[in-house]
Amino acid sequence: MKKPWKPSVEDGVQMAIVAWIEACAPQCFVFSIANEFKSSALYGHLLNRKGRKKGMPDLCVLVPAMDDRQERIFFIEVKAPKKGLRDDQVDMKKRLDDLGFLVHVASTIEDVDYIFSALEIPTRCTSS
Repeated sequence: MKKPWKPSVEDGVQMAIVAWIEACAPQCFVFSIANEFKSSALYGHLLNRKGRKKGMPDLCVLVPAMDDRQERIFFIEVKAPKKGLRDDQVDMKKRLDDLGFLVHVASTIEDVDYIFSALEIPTRCTSS
């Protein structure tokens, strides 16, 4: 019998980050990028042909134009605490950086609060 699916620590972190962005920065649009590679060989091949890319960050955040600032797009790679990027994630981060897109790594709400603060994106709340 197959074990029932159980969210990982990283899944919980990602859900908390999405909830924080939606509550604290509702002017932004956040969505996950389906890049899981736990699938059958046939289904995995289909997803790859449809454009799935190894190492793509977990979340994309769209920031609308505000005041004198142009609209922006950045990515968040969600990691469980004390976990680092895999080689394919390092490669994708470099590729996106080279294209001019920021890729941030976050393990906590405090990390995301810091990212939004550093990018001067207004929020309704802070993590402290």
